[in-house]
Amino acid sequence: MRKLKIKSIFFILLIIPGILFIGCNVVDNDNENNNNNNNGNNNGNWRQSKYKLYNITNGIADSISYEFEYNWISYINENNFELKYSYIMPPQNAQTEVHIIKNESTHIQIVSVMSDITQTFGANTMRSITESTITNDYDLVTGLGLRSTSVVNLTTIINDGEPTISTPTNSETNYFIELQDEIDGVSIYKHSTGTGIYTLYKVKNGITLEYSNYSADNILYGTWIYTYPENSIIRTKVPNFMLSSYSNGQYRTVEVILDSEVELILQVKTFNNENILISQYESHYEKIVL
Repeated sequence: MRKLKIKSIFFILLIIPGILFIGCNVVDNDNENNNNNNNGNNNGNWRQSKYKLYNITNGIADSISYEFEYNWISYINENNFELKYSYIMPPQNAQTEVHIIKNESTHIQIVSVMSDITQTFGANTMRSITESTITNDYDLVTGLGLRSTSVVNLTTIINDGEPTISTPTNSETNYFIELQDEIDGVSIYKHSTGTGIYTLYKVKNGITLEYSNYSADNILYGTWIYTYPENSIIRTKVPNFMLSSYSNGQYRTVEVILDSEVELILQVKTFNNENILISQYESHYEKIVL
C-alpha cells in the first residue's frame, strides 16, 4: 500500500438544492461525486441555468416544490467560476441564498450560505438567520479534498425583539487519503479522518466510479455506483453526466425532455427498490461560447 504525498484530506457533505458538494466537486446533475472537467463539445460549453424540484405524492410527481435560476457572475470552466442563486424552501418558506467561488489555481472552493426562516410557536414567533462559510482545499489529481474549515453565525429574533447573536461556531477537519490499489486504470483510495470510519473510492481520470462507506469495524454501510447514460445527446453535450444506483436497490434514470441548439433540459427520476418514484427534478442547461 502506497500513501499519497499529501498530509491530509477533507471530506464534507453539503447538500444544497440543485448542486451537491462532496469534497471539492461541484456538480449540476446526477454526478454527485465527480469533477466535470470536460467542457462539452467543440462548439462551446453547456452549463446549468435552472433547477426545478417536484413534490412526489404516492409515487407521482404532482406539483413543483420550488425552482430557481443560476446567476453566473464569472465562468471559465467547471473548476473556475463564481455563482450565486437563491430559493425559498417550503413548507416554512425558508429563504436561502448561496454564493460559490471555485479557483483551480489555488485549489480552493468557498461556499457561503445564508438561510432566513421564521417559525411560529403558539403566540410567539422566532426568526433564525444562519450565515455559514465553508472553505474547501482540494487535490486536483484525485478530485478529493485536503482540508475543510467552516464558520457559522446564528442570529435569533423573538417576537420582533432585539436580535440575539450567538457565538460563532468554527471548525476545521483534516482528512487522510491512501492509495490502496490500482486495477486496469482504476485507482482505489481509502479516505478517512483517523477516527475509524472511512470511505473507499474507485476513481478513473479524476472521475469517481464507485464509493463505499465503512464503519470502524470494516462493516459496509452501503455502496454508490455511477454509470454513464447511453443517451447520445447527453454524452455529447454534458459528457461527464452520470447516473447513480445504490446497493439497497435505489436507482436513477434520466430523460431528455428538450434539446435545441441553445438549451438542454434533463429530467432525473429516483426510484426505490420497489420501482416506486421517490424523487424527480429537472436540470436546465444553456450553451455558452467561451
